[in-house]
Amino acid sequence: DLMASYVGRRLAAVGFYCTAFLLIPTARGSLLLRVLDIPFEQAIRYHRRLGHVTLILFTLHGVVFIISWARLGWLPNK
Repeated sequence: DLMASYVGRRLAAVGFYCTAFLLIPTARGSLLLRVLDIPFEQAIRYHRRLGHVTLILFTLHGVVFIISWARLGWLPNK
């Protein structure tokens, strides 16, 4: 299942990139938010949406690998 392994790894990679940007908007006095002129409330909305996307990506990553392992017979029978 090379394709499943590839898809699972790509999902994890995108999830890690999302994680890298997850904490940027959480500081109320962030210099980045001031420079980009983004209101704190909008930054929190972005943070929550990105958090949901990250959770979905990592869940799909896990599901793809579990299915792949089951197809290869690597999961215990009981």
